[in-house]
Amino acid sequence: MKRFLPVLYSLYITFCVYSVLSLVWGSNGILEMRKLENFRYSIEKNIGNLETLHGDLADELDRLKSSSELIRLRSRELGYFEKDEVIIRIAGYHKLTNFYSVGRLIKHADLPKDRKQLFRTISICAGIAGCMLLFLLQGLFHDTKKK
Repeated sequence: MKRFLPVLYSLYITFCVYSVLSLVWGSNGILEMRKLENFRYSIEKNIGNLETLHGDLADELDRLKSSSELIRLRSRELGYFEKDEVIIRIAGYHKLTNFYSVGRLIKHADLPKDRKQLFRTISICAGIAGCMLLFLLQGLFHDTKKK
């Protein structure tokens, strides 16, 4: 039984190392969950901005439905003029436009590569190193008992 004890310890070490690696750096690990929470926050913020813009546009639509003067002003901003109006352009003057930004495109970062094989390799190496260390320690203690 004492001979198999280092093997059992190495299996335990392998399991623990793989579990910790997967829990922290895995595709469903703590770091990826934080990235997803940040992404969700940015989407919620963008949705809030779009809802505000929607309200502003709805208010402007109501004003445009009720005011013919506002329609004339907005059409002039777009370059539409009545037949009897004279257009005066001043060199070097750029008119300010009141156009709306329609939100921004939010892209989620690519999914991380599957690191399971790397985690398995690291944990197996840690298990083998632990087994070798335990065998060496067992051999050293066994040799000191014989003397």
